[in-house]
Amino acid sequence: MKALLISSPCEEKFTDLLREAGFAEILRTENAKDAFATGNDCALILLNASHAGPSTLALLGELARRTRAAILLLVPEAEAGELVPEAAKSGVFVLGKPLSRAQFLTSAYNALALHCRLSQSREETQRLKDELYEAKTISRAKIALVKYLNMSESQAHRYIEKQAMDRRVHKLDVALSIIANYDV
Repeated sequence: MKALLISSPCEEKFTDLLREAGFAEILRTENAKDAFATGNDCALILLNASHAGPSTLALLGELARRTRAAILLLVPEAEAGELVPEAAKSGVFVLGKPLSRAQFLTSAYNALALHCRLSQSREETQRLKDELYEAKTISRAKIALVKYLNMSESQAHRYIEKQAMDRRVHKLDVALSIIANYDV
């Protein structure tokens, strides 16, 4: 898994901790705006900031919306408490510095767990969208067969299934060719 470390200067201790947390590849940058280009391939984006204001939270919120990465913001302890409510609304985890190795690793593992759950949800959503597209397309093909060839719905269903078996293709392919043929 990849992680993106945004820190000025890039601190080796965070690189070592991220490796310990199981991130094989760690990308580094000193500018948070660079994260838009590389952040989507990462499971975690870690911003080590000496100060975080509204513009930082807005930027991280936009990163949270555009990427699949879990986002950790490290700020001084004095700022962390006031940033948490607003950052949480954007999907950003805030940690106060200094923090122990155990606290950091626990947070990194929690962020990684969140990333994995979100990835599973995205995959499931995509699978359901694909199934819905297939069902709608097959229904459109059945409508075309009913309308243009005067078949019943069950005859149209059987025709699509038989064509798929005979041609050794998926029912969706048969449905798409029917739709293309009858321009529904």
